[in-house]
Amino acid sequence: MSPGIGTKMRLVHHRLDTSVAVAGVRSSIMMRRMSLRVSLLVIILGVLLGAFYSSQSTASGILSIYYFEARGNSGYDAVLLQAPNGMNIVIDSGAHASDNEFIAFLLNHGVGRIDYLIATNAGPGYVGLHGDLVWQYGQKIGKIVDVGQPSTSSHYQDYIQTACAQGIPITTPRDGDTLHWGSIRVTFFSPSEDQLARTLQDKICSPDYFSSAQSSSTDSLVFKVEYQNTSYFFAGDLGGDEMDALLQRHPSDLKSTVLDLPRSGELGPNQTAFLTAVSPSVAVAMASPFDNQGRPCDSLLQQLSQSKTPTYITGIHGTISMYSDGEINLIDTERPATSDPSALQSRKSTVQQC
Repeated sequence: MSPGIGTKMRLVHHRLDTSVAVAGVRSSIMMRRMSLRVSLLVIILGVLLGAFYSSQSTASGILSIYYFEARGNSGYDAVLLQAPNGMNIVIDSGAHASDNEFIAFLLNHGVGRIDYLIATNAGPGYVGLHGDLVWQYGQKIGKIVDVGQPSTSSHYQDYIQTACAQGIPITTPRDGDTLHWGSIRVTFFSPSEDQLARTLQDKICSPDYFSSAQSSSTDSLVFKVEYQNTSYFFAGDLGGDEMDALLQRHPSDLKSTVLDLPRSGELGPNQTAFLTAVSPSVAVAMASPFDNQGRPCDSLLQQLSQSKTPTYITGIHGTISMYSDGEINLIDTERPATSDPSALQSRKSTVQQC
């Protein structure tokens, strides 16, 4: 049994044999690199899971999500989502600007166009490479989805000013807004307009947009990506007060297959209520094992252990790849490691009780 591989059918988590699951995933990756279309993908998951397949008549039928391992001590967030219809969505890009590893990763995955570039937060841990992406892709970026909270961060200001100069459409979604990426539905839960007023593009691109900029970014875009019966919750930098308001507005709408944990690594006093509302089958933390803040917090790992939620940390597992045909969520990791939250505590170099 491999601790580094997990999968889910209809919200049930299973462990798979590496020789079966990884062979299928690697075969799929090779076929997708040779062609924009996948002619056939069959991964034998065992008698309980049946066949994981894609249709020859569609672009792939597979939703692919890559939680990129950013190097260094901060474990900055950077995610690539490739939709079944071929759309490329980048969610944050806080990788090291000095080495541009994330941009190389995008090019290696055939990303010649970014249909949506998302900034869940205005801090450099989220938009570290957004300016480089806007400069490099230019008009090949379809739309920018931004939190709409001005920041004094030079990374944020450079990316916004470059996007405005390029004339790239910018939108700032708020609670209740939705997007559709082909067969994928995206629902935004936070911030609400009471927390952060919606900012239109003409305001964002005006000279006085940064006149009210703050050094800290207090709000984040929080949203769920749904593909048939699988779903992925992106918590951004969701904080305690924001979480309380979110739970009040959406007590029964947050349930998701996979939870991307808040970058802070902790969930505050209402941690139990939030985890219960989301009820994830899998948790992901984008954090370095050398993180000087000790993220994710040990108390959070303890609670994930109590609920028996398999957990993956990019700094330990490397880049985490997930593939869904709408029913089954298959997980592959760059490096083999346990997904037991209690065992992961000993793998971190810093302990932090939150």
